[in-house]
Amino acid sequence: FVNFTYLFYNSKIKLDQILVVILIIDLFVISYSFLPLIEFILDNSFALIDFNSVPNSLRGPTGNKNILASYLVFNVPFAFYLLSLNKTFYNILSSLTIFLTTITIVLLSSRASIISLFFISFLFFIYFIITFKKYNFTPLLFISLSFASSFFISKIFIPTSFNVVDKVQSIQATDTSTNYRVILWENAIDYISINPFIGCGIGNWKIQSLPYWKDRLTGYTIPYHAHNDFLELTTETGIIGGLSYLLIFILIFFLIISNFKKSSLFSLLLFALLVIYCFDALVNFPFERAISQLNFVLLMFFSIYLSKSNESNLI
Repeated sequence: FVNFTYLFYNSKIKLDQILVVILIIDLFVISYSFLPLIEFILDNSFALIDFNSVPNSLRGPTGNKNILASYLVFNVPFAFYLLSLNKTFYNILSSLTIFLTTITIVLLSSRASIISLFFISFLFFIYFIITFKKYNFTPLLFISLSFASSFFISKIFIPTSFNVVDKVQSIQATDTSTNYRVILWENAIDYISINPFIGCGIGNWKIQSLPYWKDRLTGYTIPYHAHNDFLELTTETGIIGGLSYLLIFILIFFLIISNFKKSSLFSLLLFALLVIYCFDALVNFPFERAISQLNFVLLMFFSIYLSKSNESNLI
């Protein structure tokens, strides 16, 4: 974070140039992720693809489908922002990123990322409708074309048995993974209630959680994380440490509100990043994932950028 901030404020690099680099890296990550699928099609045929096993083969450089999905969806707001600049190259790059990201997330079948993608897309779509006099209809046009194209391609090539709507609707109390998370959260809350001020130490929750799972173990499978960064960090550092971590995101939220008049679009961009990361932190454990911490660094950096930049540098 320090290096990134220092580099930006001591060079002539512009914000849109940083976003372009981020989206280009995204395209390389998506391309790398699809290599196993492409190799399978070349060696066999498209008809032999088992779409239920596709998510595990598209892990790419992250090694995990949920990590890849959360990384990709985090960068979608940057594409929306570049569309507002209404430059030909930016429009093409952003549309291609949205199109490929949507298809990838659908194939990865990551429910949290699908919900995040839907929410932020709806948010920006409504914003561009309200402010169409300022940005014309260019962002709306390219956003609509990107999602319509990805939906059309998905309907043609992805079988109906691989239904994304069903995946999202499966998020309920009776769902296995949802029930699993609820149990983990209850265990963490119980531990916090017993040890409110002195936690078990950073990285030690995987050890302290074992007594809760001694009757639930299957083989040697144990839960390493609480699937909620705020709860897990509180178990390890105590209530003061957990609240301090939560305070970072609360301060960013108030920063967004206080700077909304200065730049409504950039504030919306930062709000989208905040929602995506916090939602991931509520149901997963990005605190333990190196590539997810890159998202956290970008969230922090753009918060500083919003607070320090003047109105002429923002949109």
